[in-house]
Amino acid sequence: MKKIILDIQRKAGLKNTKIIRQLSQDVLGNRWLINTDKGEMVLSFKSELANRISLDISHQFDLLKFISKSGIAPEPFFLDIQNRVLLVNYIDGKNIHAFQLKQNEMLEEIANLFFQLHSIDSPTFLPYITIEKKLELYSSQVKNMKIDTILSRVKRLISGYSGGTQVICHNDVHRGNIIVGKKIAFIDWDYAGIGNLWFDLAAFIEQEKFSMKSRDYFLDAYFGSRASWSKEQLDDWLKIYQLVEKIWQYCIAAFNQRKSND
Repeated sequence: MKKIILDIQRKAGLKNTKIIRQLSQDVLGNRWLINTDKGEMVLSFKSELANRISLDISHQFDLLKFISKSGIAPEPFFLDIQNRVLLVNYIDGKNIHAFQLKQNEMLEEIANLFFQLHSIDSPTFLPYITIEKKLELYSSQVKNMKIDTILSRVKRLISGYSGGTQVICHNDVHRGNIIVGKKIAFIDWDYAGIGNLWFDLAAFIEQEKFSMKSRDYFLDAYFGSRASWSKEQLDDWLKIYQLVEKIWQYCIAAFNQRKSND
């Protein structure tokens, strides 16, 4: 690890780089908090699986460079495509707690953050990642007869929404990816891309298992009124997210099995 840090320090033009602590580790890679002469940063190593399913860190770097000006995401600092390394400036703050998602004020803040993100004009360099494309990439890693059935269900569900507005989406917002400091921001943009805003909202609602009251308040705050969204539409996108997540779990299991066999 020390050798890698020294190599990144040299390439990024940093000095006195030291590891503070590991922030996370998952199938997409590792994240470390480091201290440098230019401040604290988050160093991300992307995994082989991330590379296989085309979670392109160059697009993530360009996206963060584009939207970090608005203050809703960390500012990128350095990219090493060959070694799948990304450095972003650290946002000092704390993750929100479950009880805060029952507070109307916090729900409004998060809804406003989503709305701010979805209102940014989509850059031409960011790939248009449809739900079908996501599933195609995930299922390419899996040999399972159930996949075709799930893909058919998703296609049926989204067939009525193909003409929906396409916006910049985070696609993995949950408590662990929301930081509250001097202001509120989203972090960990691995899955970001252009897509339907409803998938972004449904992913958040499903991962946090909102009560009906909190869910309705959040969506009312986002859309401006109860009349601007329908439960039927929400239910469809919740099902879509659940099916995408099921494929993703198959993908992770297949990847881990291959690693254990190597």
